[in-house]
Amino acid sequence: MFSELIYALPYEGAPRIGYAITTGLMDRDSAAVDAMRRALIDEPEALQWVTDDPLVREQILILLDVYADRAREDFGDIDALFMVAALRYVVDEPADAYFAIGAAIRAGDEDDSAQVLRSMIARDLEEGF
Repeated sequence: MFSELIYALPYEGAPRIGYAITTGLMDRDSAAVDAMRRALIDEPEALQWVTDDPLVREQILILLDVYADRAREDFGDIDALFMVAALRYVVDEPADAYFAIGAAIRAGDEDDSAQVLRSMIARDLEEGF
């Protein structure tokens, strides 16, 4: 379903985020990371619109655990750190998300999506204080 929505709405972030989560849960890591990065470039505010449905949240937390384990095993895994940051942001853990995206950037993540995510998180943290 998300794949079809991406083709129908190529610059919408929400379908890409859904695609990133579902493909990540199916162990299609490269597709998941690419979709999340593209969502942050095309429509970064879509991360704020992910539904707070308990079943969706449970799936996001499962995927977050997968990427967090990967990041713990290899702290230089910039894709895992990026996904940890994005997913922590989705589940409203901005401080942890900021730490993860900072680690990704320090480890060499030079993709524009990492900078966009860091800026979004920093803005939200500043507004929260």
